[in-house]
Amino acid sequence: MNEFWINLAFHCVLGQFAVMSIIRWAERGRFSARPANQRYQLRQPRPFLFIAMAGFVVLAGFALFGDIGRIGGNRWLSAALFGLMALSLVLIAGYCVERYHLSVRGLGYQGLLLPRGDLEWSCIDRVEYSRPMMWFVLRARDGRVLRISAMLAGVPEFARHLMQHAPGASITPAARQVLEASARGAPPTLLGSG
Repeated sequence: MNEFWINLAFHCVLGQFAVMSIIRWAERGRFSARPANQRYQLRQPRPFLFIAMAGFVVLAGFALFGDIGRIGGNRWLSAALFGLMALSLVLIAGYCVERYHLSVRGLGYQGLLLPRGDLEWSCIDRVEYSRPMMWFVLRARDGRVLRISAMLAGVPEFARHLMQHAPGASITPAARQVLEASARGAPPTLLGSG
């Protein structure tokens, strides 16, 4: 009985250490050196692509060789695995498609489900920050709403542009606090404040 609890505690600690290490590695990818031509771009960090691809491969392995290969396998488990595989594919597609370009005039964007467009800084009506979702919400006067993840590479440059060019009254105090920290090179993290 004692051996069971020791084994369980060991695996929990080992699992938590592995997850924390992966998160730290992924977050470091946001701050890795980027070519000069990408200075004014916001995009997903490369480790996020590797995590999504690894997740897809592992889940596909479980789905194809684990449960489905057996006659009378658990259909709900198979459906859940295929759902998670689809989510991994969405993350991979997001890495390949999502792009944001900063300029003095505004923000050019191409999202996974958004048509390509431009948002001028002067057209921003309100800037908010959602701590649970870790994204900046930009509301335009024409009704458009853009959500910019704080996990993107290039957030410090985005924060500087937004504070410099957007109407000052449009930025909420909570968003300003996060933008100022991001502009100093300390954007929100999954493990810490934000």
